[in-house]
Amino acid sequence: MKTLFVCLANSKKYIERCIAGVVLTEKKEGGFRIERNGEAAKWVRPITNSETGAIPETLVRNLQLMDVCEIELIKEVPNSYQSENVWFDTKSLKKINKIIPTEEKLNRLVTKETILFGNTGKAVSTKKVHQVGNSLLLVKAKNPVVQATSYLNDVTEIESIKHRLQFQYMDVEYDFPITDVHFVNHFTGNPYQLKESKAIYVCVSLGMEHKGWHYKLAAGIISVP
Repeated sequence: MKTLFVCLANSKKYIERCIAGVVLTEKKEGGFRIERNGEAAKWVRPITNSETGAIPETLVRNLQLMDVCEIELIKEVPNSYQSENVWFDTKSLKKINKIIPTEEKLNRLVTKETILFGNTGKAVSTKKVHQVGNSLLLVKAKNPVVQATSYLNDVTEIESIKHRLQFQYMDVEYDFPITDVHFVNHFTGNPYQLKESKAIYVCVSLGMEHKGWHYKLAAGIISVP
């Protein structure tokens, strides 16, 4: 089944990628309509049949946030809190359009949840993750700041940099790792990117289990110029 979505996350997942977005349908008169589950935007996360479901980097490295993508959906495969997962034909993925980010457009996609995935912390425990019915949402970030810290990789013994996004949402302070590859690359070249933006929206993803926790990730960061 042909499925369209606007890409809101192109995130590093191990050495590969995870993409996700909100499902769209084409209007006869032109443009796109947002698909919804009730009042909430309908999300989709295309995955492969690999152990982690990650997508090869070569397939999506040129995919940008706000690109309208088309896939051939094979089967919906919800997995506990990751209710958005779908198998797709990897040869079918293609960009068909681009949406210019504006506050008016992005405000139609933001979550109505007042806290993120059931709590105000950095993660959800494996004991409680079954209570969370989704793993993707979009929020408008207030006072966003990027923190970059260097560390020595224990495996490669090469110094690397970790980036985290700190922001406020509903008067709560959040602090998540940034896995948006393109944003990190752009930030390295222009550390004033956030200050130069009219508004910042964040696709927050609930990651896979790690030592008993599912961490919240800044999987997509969209700047409104």
